[in-house]
Amino acid sequence: SPPGGGGGEADGGGLHLLLQGKRPLRPAARATSPRGGGLRTAPRGTPPAARRWRDMTELQHPGQWFQVDMRQAQKFDRIKLENAWACWDFPVGYSITVSNDGLKWSPPIATGHGHLGMTDTKFAPQTARFVRITQTGSDPTYHWSIFEFDIFRTLN
Repeated sequence: SPPGGGGGEADGGGLHLLLQGKRPLRPAARATSPRGGGLRTAPRGTPPAARRWRDMTELQHPGQWFQVDMRQAQKFDRIKLENAWACWDFPVGYSITVSNDGLKWSPPIATGHGHLGMTDTKFAPQTARFVRITQTGSDPTYHWSIFEFDIFRTLN
């Protein structure tokens, strides 16, 4: 169990796993975070402001993470985090790692700083079952929110 213990999870909600933005990857994914108190998702059709993951347990700090289990290995090369409904809740700094078993994680496949409203990250193609975004920055005022989490695979 990761530092921080606990663990919240939800199916669906704002998770979209896409092939070139057109077809959802199957099977559907499941999201987890180290503390369950702030994890909220809702069925499609729910207004975007209510369909989100938000860590309300603490303000942004290094070590917070959001993880997606795609339930089988998938090939992908881009991740988009959308938080326009809480535009200041973008990840101040982030690291993306991948795993096939949820226990042994890769070195970072991408690192960077989030952007107001939308963080869009492209990287070399990866094949993995799990994706984890880890917060590397901190913010004394804002929480971390994800309203839409999109994983893409560019088709050649």
